[in-house]
Amino acid sequence: TGEDVVEFTGHGGVMVTRRVLERFVEAGAIPAGPGEFTQRAFMNGRMDLTQAEAVMDLISAQTSLALRSANEQLDGRLGRTCENIRAKLLGATAHLEAFIDFPEEDIDPEVGAALCRTLSEQSASIAGLLSTADQGRILREGVRTVIFGKPNVGKSSLLNRLLGYQRAIVSSKEGTTRDTIEEVVNLRGIPLRLIDTAGVRESSDEIEQEGIAMTHGQVARADLVLVIWDLSESFVDSAEVSIPDGARRLDILNKSDLEDVSWAGVKGLRISCESGSGFEDLESAISKLLSLDEAQWGDHSVAVNARHQACLTRAQSSLVRAITSLRAGDEPELTALDLREALTAIGEIAGIVDTEEILGEIFGNFCIGK
Repeated sequence: TGEDVVEFTGHGGVMVTRRVLERFVEAGAIPAGPGEFTQRAFMNGRMDLTQAEAVMDLISAQTSLALRSANEQLDGRLGRTCENIRAKLLGATAHLEAFIDFPEEDIDPEVGAALCRTLSEQSASIAGLLSTADQGRILREGVRTVIFGKPNVGKSSLLNRLLGYQRAIVSSKEGTTRDTIEEVVNLRGIPLRLIDTAGVRESSDEIEQEGIAMTHGQVARADLVLVIWDLSESFVDSAEVSIPDGARRLDILNKSDLEDVSWAGVKGLRISCESGSGFEDLESAISKLLSLDEAQWGDHSVAVNARHQACLTRAQSSLVRAITSLRAGDEPELTALDLREALTAIGEIAGIVDTEEILGEIFGNFCIGK
């Protein structure tokens, strides 16, 4: 934290520690709030705000990729990147404001072109950071992966096989799964939030209809939909299953050991949940579809979170306006105003510009003692 610290080590179990803490509180000590130690480290200049957030990411990391990303951010990589952008924008702003201070001097065309190049370069850097937002969300929250298909095609069997243990009941009776089942699995460093759903078919059963409605609701919010087909049925009978547009889709042809001749030449990933064949190919296909696995994830990558994304989006919008204004030959005061807004937005990422509201939101999500 950058402050003087006294450590007490007590003997015994929880009760002894609790009594010691009670005595300290009676003597005037105040129990630490959520994230208070990390917040003090930030306030004392020991880390920037992106590094403080990385502490929470480290605690909640569920996969090796999430851990690597958090470590990169804790190392200050995102903060340094944003500081470099901010320094370039600060230089451009100072250059522009010199013309405001000396209005008799017009902006030289070559100087204006150089400023535009600088702003465009920083805009491209911001765009690069923004492009990692989806990956950042996936690493922190997981990929909402819905297992979808008709009854008895092997949806629950697929869930169990990916998890490595039996989580869902598997039965030959149609309509066994009526509610959604959600579990997280680490697939090559990618956290998949697997959601097993009720089989989709025409049904007069009210409870089953409710389950099917929930299935469609899950698909509408999915990042990835695994559409399961039963190779033991004829292709014509299976062709009626469809999903809405919008999510990434992977067609999985289950029961490859019982394939009906009508499926010959039909494209899809062939697996057998019974024997486990094809599952390495399935993992590779999911990684490729998401464009995110440990081999592709560079040693020096960063992935922004939702707060960073909002700040970067504001900065990007301000820069676009500044570039447009500069090229149009508008008054330098207008361009400078947009640049100051961009500087403020970038500064908020690392906490150079902060508000109590932002700090309260970030550190309030920490656990006690961090």
